[in-house]
Amino acid sequence: MRRFIPLLFLAAPAWAEAPFEGIWAHDPEWCAQADRIGSVTPAPIRITAEAFQGYENRCDITEVTEIEDLNAWQLSMTCMAEGMESEENRLLMLAEDRIWMWFGAGEPVSFERCEAG
Repeated sequence: MRRFIPLLFLAAPAWAEAPFEGIWAHDPEWCAQADRIGSVTPAPIRITAEAFQGYENRCDITEVTEIEDLNAWQLSMTCMAEGMESEENRLLMLAEDRIWMWFGAGEPVSFERCEAG
């Protein structure tokens, strides 16, 4: 009798983290505040598949578009900061343990992955 081994176990699970998920800090010293994201500054930011969280702001990620061959993603988000809701887009580009984030047309901001993230 032949045994059936589902291919599901050979591929990465659907719930695997995206490469951009984690805790990121502009200054590596900020990583010490990783357990206080959103409540103190300076502190790192947290990016998950569903949300982007920083100091006094949170965005629900509504769409993620991978930009193939660039190791980059476009995030479409609904954000809440200081009682105001807005629709925002972020371009993220990853290289090793550093991510660059564009806030509009200006220069990107560089973040380093925190070891805990």
